[in-house]
Amino acid sequence: MSGPVSRPSRSQLRRAALTAAGLFFTLLGIIGLLLPLVPTTPFLLVAVACFARSSPRLHRWIVSNRYVGPYLEEWRLHRTVPRAAKIKALLVVPLGFVCSFLLVPEPWMRVTVLVLGCAVMGIVAWLPTSRPS
Repeated sequence: MSGPVSRPSRSQLRRAALTAAGLFFTLLGIIGLLLPLVPTTPFLLVAVACFARSSPRLHRWIVSNRYVGPYLEEWRLHRTVPRAAKIKALLVVPLGFVCSFLLVPEPWMRVTVLVLGCAVMGIVAWLPTSRPS
């Protein structure tokens, strides 16, 4: 994996704030792996941007992670999503939304889950897909 796209900030306070934000967004991304209504990739992309400006060590760690690193690097280099990842998302995400839909008691909550599910599926479908190498 390539190094950070920008040099870390010279301000120690700014580096600390960006590192804390990066860790926070990494945590949200991890939570997104477990909860169907919480996205993962946007949070991890923000975390990568924070680490690139604050901590070369954490930046290397996240972009070289065997689970998420290749997807983050693909997005950074080409602004595309690998076809296999997109297919998995389009198959797995609806299952999470269906479970959520069935578990929420109020009709307005079901409508909210339905709208969010359609929005997430639309965004995933809309993202550019990388060509097979």
